[in-house]
Amino acid sequence: MAEYVIHVPRDSRLAIHHGTGSASVSGIAGDIDARAGRGDILLWLLPGAYSLDARTKFGVVSSDVEGAAHNKYLIGESFTQVHPPPAHRLYLRLGFGGITLKEILPESQAPAAR
Repeated sequence: MAEYVIHVPRDSRLAIHHGTGSASVSGIAGDIDARAGRGDILLWLLPGAYSLDARTKFGVVSSDVEGAAHNKYLIGESFTQVHPPPAHRLYLRLGFGGITLKEILPESQAPAAR
């Protein structure tokens, strides 16, 4: 088992591509492109506008963000939400597993430095 913890600036653009395992991203306000063959993708999102395209071939997409869920086939699921620019773009793809999108509530954020 390998675990990586990577710290990046809040407005970074992330591209995460891996085969098997889980990816968890918290507090990033930039564009995110996350793809995996098998595992889970968990995003903790800051308040804001997001243009979202999430799809899993075999699994579910669970979201606290408003949008439209689609079950095209017996298995798999997609979830979309479109906002005009300057919305942040989230492109999420997973073969086998679940995609979870949670909002970080303002009261759970650390106080801003003065």
